[in-house]
Amino acid sequence: REQQGYAAGNIVNLLWLLRGDLRGVDLSRLEIRQAFLQGAEAQDASLAGAHLSEVVLAEAFRYPTSVTLSADGAFLAAGTSASEVCLWRVADRTLLATLQGHTGGIRSVAVSQDTRLIVSGSFDGTVRVWDVGHACVRAILSGHEGLVYAVAVSRDGRLVASGGQDGTLRLWSVLDGEQLAVLRGQAGGVWGVSLGDDGRLVAGGSEDGTLRIWETATGRLLHELSGHTRAAHGVALSADGALLVSGSLDGTVRLWNAEQGVPITVLTGHTGGVRGVSVSEDGRVIASGSLDGT
Repeated sequence: REQQGYAAGNIVNLLWLLRGDLRGVDLSRLEIRQAFLQGAEAQDASLAGAHLSEVVLAEAFRYPTSVTLSADGAFLAAGTSASEVCLWRVADRTLLATLQGHTGGIRSVAVSQDTRLIVSGSFDGTVRVWDVGHACVRAILSGHEGLVYAVAVSRDGRLVASGGQDGTLRLWSVLDGEQLAVLRGQAGGVWGVSLGDDGRLVAGGSEDGTLRIWETATGRLLHELSGHTRAAHGVALSADGALLVSGSLDGTVRLWNAEQGVPITVLTGHTGGVRGVSVSEDGRVIASGSLDGT
């Protein structure tokens, strides 16, 4: 990279002049200097691992810090480093809304089943519930003492769960913004949360790698699950609440019987910590994302 000098930047400038755009161009791992990219159309271009210096852009770079798909896969929501929540229509990649109000980066986003609500958790210590149709904030949920790491919303959009740096998992009513419960017992921050579709169960993953499952109506702790050797960042309950999937910085994905509180199996293969997990509607397919880039 150090030997590239100005060559990459000159080639990028020339390529834009010749093609009229930079769509789909692979610029990964390049040292790009003195490139003029203001106004360049660059959909699907890759800058993975690239280093930019003395480059003119149309606006300051902002990058996604959390993403989620709607249940039907039609919409993509992303929280950004610029404290914004963005919503796109997947089919034609149209940006439908940019929601502003947080004063810190967004750590987690969740979308309700009907896509009418987006929930975001921020480093500013608040949880916000957004009305997508009117592109405005519906409720600001304050109570965490420190950063908010994770959020989840029930299928009917009435219940929100959040986990934070303060080691608590909190339950909120979307209707009036009331804090319904503060669930304690986690060691360190709560990095991942998940609600079952019916909102009956909530699960949280903590800094010490343990997972806990509570009954939302009573706040009663049902199960405490141990097995991970590092922080559990990814937590996902299946739609029926029978299966819990967890991903950890120890590089493993674990499956648990959420009703009985017992382990099912351990999935290995990642060479880096697992930051996120998801489970399909029917509970048959599991996806995981890792620091190893896969």
